[in-house]
Amino acid sequence: MLDVMLVSPSSVVAKEKASSVVLPGESGYLDLRENHTEFLTQMTSGLVTMKTDKGEKNFFVSGGYAQVKENKLILLADIAEACEHIDIERAKSSAKRAEERLANTKDSSTDIVRALASLKRAQDRQAAVGRSKILS
Repeated sequence: MLDVMLVSPSSVVAKEKASSVVLPGESGYLDLRENHTEFLTQMTSGLVTMKTDKGEKNFFVSGGYAQVKENKLILLADIAEACEHIDIERAKSSAKRAEERLANTKDSSTDIVRALASLKRAQDRQAAVGRSKILS
C-alpha cells in the first residue's frame, strides 16, 4: 500500500492508504502502486483516483507536484478538492465567464493567458466530476 497525502495551500485534502493512485502527470496520466520507483513529477489539471480499502476516492487537482519515495506519495497541488464537493453549476458559470472574456479579446484589458487557464480549470472540474461518477 501507498501512504498518500494530498495537500493544497489551504488544507490537507486527503490522507489515505491506497493500493493504486492515478494522477495527471506532465506527460499524461500515471498509475502509481506499491514499491514504485522514486520520482518527482509536475502535475497538470485533472482527476486523481485513489483505490483504497473503502473503495475509490476521486479528487480534482490543478497544478503542483507529486513525489513518490519509500511507498509514500505526496501530492502538493495548487488546487485540490474532492469531486463530491465540486459545485458543477459554479464550474459551468466559470467556464462561461472565461469564454466571454476570450470572445472579447479586442479589449486590451483581457488577460488571455489567465482566461485560458480559468477556462481549462472549469472544464477539467466538470470532466473530473463526470468521470468520477462513471467510475463510482
